[in-house]
Amino acid sequence: VVSLNGGIHWQVEPSDPELAGERFYALAVNPGNPNHVVAATSRGLYQRIPDGQGGFHWQATLEYLSGYGCYAKKVVAVRANNVTTFYAFLMFYAGDWRSAVYSSTDGSIWKVLNNGFPTAVTNGNGTLALLPNNPNWVYALLGKKDQDLPELYRLDVKKSIWQKINLA
Repeated sequence: VVSLNGGIHWQVEPSDPELAGERFYALAVNPGNPNHVVAATSRGLYQRIPDGQGGFHWQATLEYLSGYGCYAKKVVAVRANNVTTFYAFLMFYAGDWRSAVYSSTDGSIWKVLNNGFPTAVTNGNGTLALLPNNPNWVYALLGKKDQDLPELYRLDVKKSIWQKINLA
């Protein structure tokens, strides 16, 4: 749904495939184009794009990886040098729960960023964060099976390498 008048009236925007009844975990608005939004949903990643008739619709961009259930748990956006980059944390079931982080500069084509990133996250908890004034680092806080404390990882964007940060 969208409101174009500060929340007084709301209207439904169509989606393909249909998102009715699905969960939205996070929205990331493109800082350079507020009409371009990427959504983390219980069906994967969707983006809001023009429909060619003056309106918008939601289109799947990364869903059901290799036929497995895919949950996009978090999506964030940062803009530097007139380029917006979206980062998304996804969980998918492939015999057991796995996780991955993806990036995209257009919301349509996604690249996995798992160099040094743990893939076995089984308790369903994870989130991403970044500093808007420093696009060189992305942080992931991950809940791990059989551990009381989460684990913190930092992505060096220029090198595309994740490094675990000690919390103790």
